[in-house]
Amino acid sequence: MRKFLFLALLVFIGLSLFSNSTWIPLFPELASSPPIWLKEGLRISFYALTATVKPGGGLPENSVSGAGILQVDIVALEEGNVAILQTYYLKSNGQYFPSIAFGGIEKCGLSDYWMNPAVFNHLDRFRTDNSVAAEMPLQIGDKTVQAVRIEYTTDNGKNVYTYEKETGILLYSQLKVPSGGNVQSSHLQLISSRELNLPWKGVSREAGLAPPTRYSGAVSVNIPGTPPTTLPLQVQVTKVSSGKNWDLLKLTVSQYGSLPSEIYNVCGTAQLNGPMWMPITALNMLQQGHILDYDEITRIKTSVTFKGALGSGLLVVIIEQAGDNFVQDYVYDIATGRLIYFKMQMPNGLGYNITELEAVQ
Repeated sequence: MRKFLFLALLVFIGLSLFSNSTWIPLFPELASSPPIWLKEGLRISFYALTATVKPGGGLPENSVSGAGILQVDIVALEEGNVAILQTYYLKSNGQYFPSIAFGGIEKCGLSDYWMNPAVFNHLDRFRTDNSVAAEMPLQIGDKTVQAVRIEYTTDNGKNVYTYEKETGILLYSQLKVPSGGNVQSSHLQLISSRELNLPWKGVSREAGLAPPTRYSGAVSVNIPGTPPTTLPLQVQVTKVSSGKNWDLLKLTVSQYGSLPSEIYNVCGTAQLNGPMWMPITALNMLQQGHILDYDEITRIKTSVTFKGALGSGLLVVIIEQAGDNFVQDYVYDIATGRLIYFKMQMPNGLGYNITELEAVQ
């Protein structure tokens, strides 16, 4: 089941990496003009659902489906660009845990997750042979808001985006893409947005600060009643592009003896979830025991569990993220700002997996 859920979430990944291309050709003059509420440190949370369906309806054999939470974090915002980190959470025994995270760089005025509200003064630009847009009231709980619904058709069916007219934030989406002769139908529904109270907000990264280029480690699979299975894991980190306070990174992951896979991620100065570097100034600001965040939706606490010298004399900060059924620790070298060690314990359906990675270059 966990494998099916993971594969289902990859559908969202493919769609999200290229979300710039959907709207920018229609509104090039607004591409670099963000909504007034879009700030560094903002977190937008959605319910995320996906399922494989037959082209004519109904579920095929071996249908891939899943449900969880998607959180979109604004980790950097500069010069018309926005670095976004997207983290998917699955649920096990009533507790959400992070399944996969990836990132991208977009223009800050137009995204699948929001639009500059000025777009909605020109709905006629959406009207083509395959698409249409209309303003309408939408009931959300006990409140009615004015919304804009955009539809466009493809060979696989109808895709829908619904935005709040006043703010431009995405309220609901339904996307359909081909999946082995069937159709993968994916849905997002807005839960809420909030600004993370990061103590280092506004701190810039120091010149030359960059992530390690290679990590080495292992994954240990632990199932009750059987001996643990340990498999090697390697991650190559390649910088794709950079701004003053962000990097777009390509991670080439080799695991389980299989061919390498690639995933894109970001690192930014307003990032809470596991950045591969943090400003040295920010690390020096942190204190042991400091609770950095508690997320009411996922019930995940982020805190500083250690600040000081290791046995080797190296000065580090350890930041922990934990829920009822998982824990992950990030160890940062205070002198360089780099993530030098990572350990994660996650449920695997029957028991748990432990992943450990250490910077080697």
